[in-house]
Amino acid sequence: MSKKMRQKPNALKIYDALYGRLYFNKQQWLKYGNLKDGYKGEVWADQNFEKYGWLIIKGLSFHLEGDYVCQIDTIIITRDKIILYEVKWFSNPAVDRGNKIQFFSGDKENPNGEIYEHPREQLEKATKKFKRLMWKLGIEKELETYVMFTNPDFVLYGMEDWSFDLLFHSEIDAHLSKLAASTIEPDAESHRIYNLLMKQDHDTSEDMPFIPKYNYDSLRKVVKCPECNEVITGILKSCHSVFCIHCHKKVTVNDILQKSLDDYKILFKQTPNLPQLHDWTGEMFDRMRIYRVLKKNQKEN
Repeated sequence: MSKKMRQKPNALKIYDALYGRLYFNKQQWLKYGNLKDGYKGEVWADQNFEKYGWLIIKGLSFHLEGDYVCQIDTIIITRDKIILYEVKWFSNPAVDRGNKIQFFSGDKENPNGEIYEHPREQLEKATKKFKRLMWKLGIEKELETYVMFTNPDFVLYGMEDWSFDLLFHSEIDAHLSKLAASTIEPDAESHRIYNLLMKQDHDTSEDMPFIPKYNYDSLRKVVKCPECNEVITGILKSCHSVFCIHCHKKVTVNDILQKSLDDYKILFKQTPNLPQLHDWTGEMFDRMRIYRVLKKNQKEN
């Protein structure tokens, strides 16, 4: 059970809203892809964790004095222990380089791709900070940690020793079943610890130095599919619905306008007026239709 729903990261919301409206350089494309994969893996893990009756914290960001914000992807609290998971959805195969991993680029002539800190190293650093947090809050429980690779196609080559703290896709079901058989239902103390930890949850909405620079004039004025986030073109002003050639789904114009409105609010932290939303959508829709969408949102808020 989880009292906190996992939210899409604010950085990913901004990248999604910028996609199709702003040119991304190579590093920005890489960051965007990593954010999407990371969230995809966490959602997949959530769906599997929720089959069991554990207390689950879906993404805890906490701050210790004199240190940076630390994030734990998933925390499970049982009566006898706390388990930390670093969740990864890596799309490309990689080679274990000790405290680093190197991905294959997919280029035959230059196969060696990006090098990153090993997820195990990331988890070890996060675990040290989490232990400090436990000490600060007076929490005394056994602590276990795992790196969970959720993509069934991911392969990690070059591992010298098999590590039981690395869970690959084919091992996850067995791991969770074994954990369910060996753990005890959470008690009042477990719920107390859950609430203590949740009070430490830190808002990371401002901790985004890697977001591309943009302003209103630098962005393309387009509309996008609410299902797949791709740019939609060739809409007639009289249309009530559109067939997206990218995801092959039929979407209503009202939903397209709602997405345009939501994207504007994500990027500029305010609700546009009618002339602004008319311009933001490339003047593809008549003002009365835009007015109705704005009026509906005004009533709901």
